[in-house]
Amino acid sequence: MKILFICNSLAEGKDGVGDQTTRLAIECAGRGIQSILVGFNDRNTTEPVGTTIQNGIPVHRLPASWPLARREMELRNIIAANNDIDWASVQFVSYGLNRNGIVRAEIPVFKRLLKGYKVHVMFHELWVAEEKQARFKMKLLGIVQKIFIRSFLKELNPKVIHTSIPLYVKMLERAGFKASILPLFSNIVRADSRIEDMEDQVPAHIREHRGDYIIGCVFGSIYHDSWDMHTLLSKLEKETQSSGKKVLISSIGKIGYGKEFWETLPGKYPNLEFLTFGMQDENFISYWLTHFVDLGIVTTPAIITGKSSSLMAYIDHGVPVFCKRNELSFSFKITDDLIDKRLIQVDEDFDFKLVPRVPPRSLIKETTEIFVKALNEF
Repeated sequence: MKILFICNSLAEGKDGVGDQTTRLAIECAGRGIQSILVGFNDRNTTEPVGTTIQNGIPVHRLPASWPLARREMELRNIIAANNDIDWASVQFVSYGLNRNGIVRAEIPVFKRLLKGYKVHVMFHELWVAEEKQARFKMKLLGIVQKIFIRSFLKELNPKVIHTSIPLYVKMLERAGFKASILPLFSNIVRADSRIEDMEDQVPAHIREHRGDYIIGCVFGSIYHDSWDMHTLLSKLEKETQSSGKKVLISSIGKIGYGKEFWETLPGKYPNLEFLTFGMQDENFISYWLTHFVDLGIVTTPAIITGKSSSLMAYIDHGVPVFCKRNELSFSFKITDDLIDKRLIQVDEDFDFKLVPRVPPRSLIKETTEIFVKALNEF
């Protein structure tokens, strides 16, 4: 089997979906499946890039600054040079293809290029504003996005449709399309490390008095408009008084969205300590999650947290995950199966209790098995 993977960007470490797709292709190669990786709208390069990675997998990155017609021609040439392609797997991120998330011009392009191939679509995101609480302007945008996503599916007629969370399966089914779950996995490979390996990168007072601390971690952006973490941080302040332990909240990775909010937290919670690592290589991130983090924090709404790469990094390292209890409502009933059961949901009535870490669990082999099995059915 030979698969053409199409995503937006393949800039290593700069695009979560690109990193997921690359790891999936490498895992497929271990099963004797050939792959080609194409970043069709790569905003992280101004020149075309052609490289070869692990297992001899070719990688092509087409600049987003190129006109769509030029990118179409280049992808056509890549396909023509590989006449034994069996599947085209489109890793769909609407905002990666269009600044407003309206995928319209690309529909006839993909229809022309992928004609005659078996098509797989993985929806990493869908149309916005399905929830009742959405603003009117966002509702209108969501309606337009949905129109073109439906058109995209009708024109490409994929044999397999996957997405990452049960909510998206529900939304697609209500739009008339059958989809199933392809779980995400961690982009941070769990390293086999010892606590002494990178201890010089950890502040001495934490390293030397690790047993005195409860350590939380926020990985990447902080969506404080979704959850300001007060219901958790206020309980952690009380925990310092009742248990006598110190509480440290760490931020690792590029904060991006929410940086200014993060910088206000030490003033709001003087009884907690805060530590900012910033960008780190994946070995140190894995080391920190493995040896120091007691609880992971995600700020996206509980019902969509399953599409968070932060969640998968915590799970892969056996870290319990805390998030805000779901408050979003939809035109359909929210049932328990729509929310990831691995989450510890926090609200005003929540009583904090330190949850033991669980055995680490790598999800990539499980995901690859589901992916390959779905394709082999056709």
